[in-house]
Amino acid sequence: MISPMAIMMGIIIGFLMPLISNVLAVQKALGKKIIESLNILKTATNDIVIKIIKLENFGISLFEIGIAIIFVVMGTLTYLVVPAAFFYRNYDVVFLSLSSVLIGMIIGVSFF
Repeated sequence: MISPMAIMMGIIIGFLMPLISNVLAVQKALGKKIIESLNILKTATNDIVIKIIKLENFGISLFEIGIAIIFVVMGTLTYLVVPAAFFYRNYDVVFLSLSSVLIGMIIGVSFF
């Protein structure tokens, strides 16, 4: 059973959050002329400056991007594929996924 305090907090937050967000948007719109407020094609800034920076100068190397991609794949295997395969009783996929994560860990420990 949900407590009355939780119900009240849900109702209060459910009413206050949209009200606050709409008030701020309306105040911003009312601070300008009506033509400027209704012009959806005009951007907020008039000057756009594009600056191209190499990733190496920004502090990100190609090696780090490769490692990040490997981490994303291993995380997806661990948190999505393994539980789904276990749920559907596809144990070949479970053991293959866990074995690939284990082999990746062993390779990572041996290189670093």
